[in-house]
Amino acid sequence: MEWNRKKLWPAAVASLVAITSLLNAADDTQMRNLENRVSALEQRKGSNGMINPPARPVVKDGVDLYLQGDVFIWQASESDMGYAVKNEHGTSYVADGHVVRPHFEWDWGFKLAAGFNMPHDGWDLFLQWTRFYTDNNEHGVAANPGGTIFPTFVNAALQVGGTPAPVTSGFQGASSYWKLKLNLIDLELGREFYVSKWLTLRPFGGLRSAWLRQRYNVHYNNGTVGTAGGQNLSVNLRNNFWGMGLLGGIDGKWGLGNGFNICSDLASSILLGHFKITELERRITTSPYETRLNVQEKFRVARATLDMSLGFLFERTFADDRFGLMVKLAWEQHMFFDQNQLMKFPTSSSVAGQNYSGLFVSSDGDLSTQGVTLSVGFDF
Repeated sequence: MEWNRKKLWPAAVASLVAITSLLNAADDTQMRNLENRVSALEQRKGSNGMINPPARPVVKDGVDLYLQGDVFIWQASESDMGYAVKNEHGTSYVADGHVVRPHFEWDWGFKLAAGFNMPHDGWDLFLQWTRFYTDNNEHGVAANPGGTIFPTFVNAALQVGGTPAPVTSGFQGASSYWKLKLNLIDLELGREFYVSKWLTLRPFGGLRSAWLRQRYNVHYNNGTVGTAGGQNLSVNLRNNFWGMGLLGGIDGKWGLGNGFNICSDLASSILLGHFKITELERRITTSPYETRLNVQEKFRVARATLDMSLGFLFERTFADDRFGLMVKLAWEQHMFFDQNQLMKFPTSSSVAGQNYSGLFVSSDGDLSTQGVTLSVGFDF
């Protein structure tokens, strides 16, 4: 046994020395690899010493300005906008019905932008104004024989001292008109740089200011109010928002060769803003009109937005590199979360014979715009 131990000690020492040598060799290899990577990065530096050189087009003897104009055709849509329930059978409860919503149209809009290539580190400033106004043609719906239309934007139990009288049955017709005015002003500070020969990224941060003004008019025809039949009601609603906040995102370009690229944009913002909501309900069967409801609400709250786009981009310098041209065709999607704050009044409760008509529910729908955008930019 003692002899075996004496033979094992030299073998164990030799094994330990071999393992230590291997570990040291691995450490040396790792250090050489790290040094090679650093040397490769240093060799990739441009003349200005940057590892990721700027990728903004550089024109000869220019003033480092660029202008951009966009024209687009978008469709706006918004949730929680149902203004009636069309009941196929019966007049006192929903037996077989469906919700009636406005018909959202496609409309044209534009963007105007200007930028400046800063002399420091390849950064750029970009200022853009987006304007999009849209509305829907007034689409109406009529009740089927034996059916009725239940309103969603009137206070069906509204009654104060006997007048104005409450709505006691559904209507035979309903229609709506919706209009949106959207204005955005974005100020960005970004830097576009090469990640590889065929890929560039442009992270940016900045500010956004948004104005969203919505008007929603709903009409209900030939219903019963109190004991009077053949009555018409009109509901005029306003949903206005203004906000300002931080904006951040990243743009990417994947080069395909000969100036052609696949491009994508992603941005988000948080806007601290102000809502002003109004609702005016009137009976318009006879003149003068009878005001049944006139309510206003104002409050401050933060709202989030999200912007996405994907498309193709072509850019090229010309006239001996004294000017630059950019053309982009992309699909854009924009989300404005929780923008619909219109009020709806459920059937009020009765306590001790009194009718309480102050109950309301705020909508919580999202507004979105989507469509095709054509952009043209000019560097000089």
